[in-house]
Amino acid sequence: MEKEQAKGLYPDADKTKLTSIEAGAQKNIAPKHKTLVLQVAQWKVTGNLYEYVVSDTDVTDGCYVAIVVENDSVVYATEASFLSKPTFRTGGFSLFTENKPTGNINLTYSIIV
Repeated sequence: MEKEQAKGLYPDADKTKLTSIEAGAQKNIAPKHKTLVLQVAQWKVTGNLYEYVVSDTDVTDGCYVAIVVENDSVVYATEASFLSKPTFRTGGFSLFTENKPTGNINLTYSIIV
């Protein structure tokens, strides 16, 4: 949880909620966990990269999104060579790879508002 702690987010004992310390006030944050299949056919060429656009109205300005590739998709994700930084915007985010994935990639992402 190093990244979360660096942002002032601290997990509870069973790791189901985070507590945010902002301006001396505490508030509990329950992350929204979602699964997604990145379909091979949905990747688009953008310059010299491949882009996958994810639309999600739960992604808002200032939220934190953690993305994890599922174990069954690690080979496809590694071959595709994901760039380390997705682009986030209100209403979704974009993922980028150097190579077009050769198989569907399963991932889980968590949104913390």
